[in-house]
Amino acid sequence: MRDLNVTAVHQHTNISEAFDLETLLGALYVLEGSSLGARILYVRAKELGLNEEFGARHLAGQAHSDGFRRFLEILDAAPNVDMNKVVEASRSAFGLAERAFQGNCECMMPRRSI
Repeated sequence: MRDLNVTAVHQHTNISEAFDLETLLGALYVLEGSSLGARILYVRAKELGLNEEFGARHLAGQAHSDGFRRFLEILDAAPNVDMNKVVEASRSAFGLAERAFQGNCECMMPRRSI
């Protein structure tokens, strides 16, 4: 956000400290699954001249992560998981992310020499 001259808006969210396995797996699904989308976005960002050093640091880190594969291994090995609870926790995590990004933000791409 600093590269794009955008001010971060800090959101206060009340997140429970009491987690069961399904809640953690649901949150991990969303967090680690975002790396799959980051791979696509990182390719597009590079087409715009952004990279791991300017403007797309966060995407580069996620795009090179193997966390989703490891998450699937954990999910497969988890004993007696209530998948309905995992899905509900995933939806809650998606909702939290959606609310965090609902704020309107206009930014101008700063000029830089390549």
